[in-house]
Amino acid sequence: MAEPLRMQGHGRNLVLTAARTGLTPARWAVAGDLASDTFMLFDKFNFAEVCVAGRLKEYGMRYRRFFLFELEIADDERAFLRRNGRFEKLLGPGKYTELDFHRELKAEVVKVIRAEVPYDLALMMKVSQPQIAEDNFEIVQTGPGEVAIVSFNGDPRRIVGPNMTRAFWKTLTRVTAELIDTSEPRIKKQHLSKIDLSRTTIVKQVTVEPHEVGLLIIDGQICETLTPGRHAFWNVAREIRLPKLDVRPIPLEVTEREILTKDRASVGVTLTAFYRIIDAVLAMNNSANLGNMIYRLIQFAIREAIVTRALNDILAARVEIDKEVRAYVDKRISALGAEITEICVRDLILPSYANVDQRSTTWSRRSMPPTPALSAKRTKSLEHDPPK
Repeated sequence: MAEPLRMQGHGRNLVLTAARTGLTPARWAVAGDLASDTFMLFDKFNFAEVCVAGRLKEYGMRYRRFFLFELEIADDERAFLRRNGRFEKLLGPGKYTELDFHRELKAEVVKVIRAEVPYDLALMMKVSQPQIAEDNFEIVQTGPGEVAIVSFNGDPRRIVGPNMTRAFWKTLTRVTAELIDTSEPRIKKQHLSKIDLSRTTIVKQVTVEPHEVGLLIIDGQICETLTPGRHAFWNVAREIRLPKLDVRPIPLEVTEREILTKDRASVGVTLTAFYRIIDAVLAMNNSANLGNMIYRLIQFAIREAIVTRALNDILAARVEIDKEVRAYVDKRISALGAEITEICVRDLILPSYANVDQRSTTWSRRSMPPTPALSAKRTKSLEHDPPK
């Protein structure tokens, strides 16, 4: 039989009639003031429905959800349930409903297939909830000079650098980690095939073509010459550079437009040379720009060969000039790790007054201003009557 309950609310007495089911008044909790004439009561334990001040019981059903904590978790998810910020439990798949009068419960739902866990949360759970951490997390920790390759169901997916901690869900995924010592910089082939080079910065790799030579430079020191093929190294606790040098013959065209001969005639010379690298270590150590240095050496050699000869001697000494230029350059280029394969004077640009038989030579002409050593009268005479 129902008992009337008198409770104080809004400064006046309200008569509330509860459908008693063998419960004592102490088990009923005040839910809140819904309106001036509506005062809700709920059973703390089994949500017994209450008729309030003659109102229909639909009032209780309408506001019932306001005090419930409800959560649905899918098969590929888990939830961290916290009350007032403190961890309570790890929830698996399913539907959950719990009474929460003071809004104390919060849930963080996360995916667990091939997924990562914040490492600080995993370490905290390892200390406070060791059994939960052991059943659900795979914690990977590396030391100085170590890296780890993490695989999901046998498929390599992550690489962990030195002095790092990472954690992964192993609830629905088989997680394995392989620790590797990087004191030997070269990466083994079985490890290289497991690394996604586009997603890591601790690996340096280079592919040397058949016409190239590669160099391994560690902390500014050349350590090894790399043969054609693929090479990869751990860029851990060291700085690695992998330059490549082309060892094929390289053409070089040198042009000198204003050279005074021994008899002070101004001529221009165009020379073509081919050089190639024979020692990559010397080439790297002794020259910042090998092609530019060889170009300058050839320029010096041409000037040496031209300024010591008169104009007529130059015309008759084309082969000798080639030999002198090559000897001058060869003597100095060997220290640069290179050699000259071919060199020849291709073109000689003469002043317009030079007397040259075009049938017996391929030298080209050009109009040149008179040299300062010639008087104005002599210059005018040369323009009409070139010297014989």
